[in-house]
Amino acid sequence: MDLNEFKKMWVETNADISNRLEINENRLNQITINHSKNKLEKYMNISILGRNLALVYFGISIFFAVKVFDDLAYSVPAIMGGLAMLFSFFQHLSLKKVNYSTMNIVELQKTIENFRIHTLKFSKFDKGIVAFWIITLIPVYLKLYFHISIYSNQDYLLIFILSIVSVSFLIRLIPFDAYKKWDSELKEAESKLNELIEFEKE
Repeated sequence: MDLNEFKKMWVETNADISNRLEINENRLNQITINHSKNKLEKYMNISILGRNLALVYFGISIFFAVKVFDDLAYSVPAIMGGLAMLFSFFQHLSLKKVNYSTMNIVELQKTIENFRIHTLKFSKFDKGIVAFWIITLIPVYLKLYFHISIYSNQDYLLIFILSIVSVSFLIRLIPFDAYKKWDSELKEAESKLNELIEFEKE
């Protein structure tokens, strides 16, 4: 093999290796982008479902409130719980499904960032509203289906209050927080997309 043939073979081999590296790099980048899209789509769909269910919960509250309309001690809290759910619905009205397939990396990163900020901003409201809604409905439910009037019986009222305090305490002890998990995963996806953006600039 003479020098020219060797140089030709070296150039062809080098080009083949470079081509394979580029293909693998593109595949890796696409996997990263698809993973980020899937994460965002999953959590966005859950949030939108939760928002729409808030309207259902509002309807449930009004239904129960009408059932005990004459007893203000039960109907007024039920209505307030329903209004809290309605408030939650409007808080998340800005969430909308988007066409992830047509998004470029920058748009995807921005969407993830906005969704993550939105979720963190309203997470405490969401948890508080759900807890408040349940607390307002339990007395009505017990009155209608078990004929237990919590507010007119001191023992029942004390048990109800102690139950709320105990459950609240146990929830605070549980280390798992879905919103923190979402934030962590979305922040990681956002960071990886940023790396791709910086890499493409080079």
